[in-house]
Amino acid sequence: MPRWPKKDESDEPKIVTLNADLISDDQKKLLREKARKMVSDKRLEAAEDDFLKEAMRQEELADKPDEQLEYIMLDLAGHSEYIMLDGVRYFHGTTYEVTRSVGATMREIIARGWQHEQEIGGANRDLYRRPLELRLKGGMENMTANSIMGRR
Repeated sequence: MPRWPKKDESDEPKIVTLNADLISDDQKKLLREKARKMVSDKRLEAAEDDFLKEAMRQEELADKPDEQLEYIMLDLAGHSEYIMLDGVRYFHGTTYEVTRSVGATMREIIARGWQHEQEIGGANRDLYRRPLELRLKGGMENMTANSIMGRR
């Protein structure tokens, strides 16, 4: 079995450029430090930009009570896997942070979906019902699931 040479962690990755041999080792170290600083500054600037955008979004929403943010978890009827609003898919079972108006629209769609499910006889109702918190007790070992849950 071949043995691979261990990589010395102190070694810097090799950089092959057209005239790399013209640069001294000390200059290379200085350039690497400069590159690290520039990359670090670039990352910091991107993080600051992201933070500023989010802060501006929150400030803009502060004056619009109807557009305050809220969380909504989609509990869709069995015949639906997602809601699409303005070209964005919102999937069943996922929690989203949306504006109040979008949340109200989603709640309306969810309610109408469950209403439709009920009208057609609840074909998928049992499949998508939330799990019950049941505890088995002594003597229930040979009972069927329906009899434990009180169904016929």
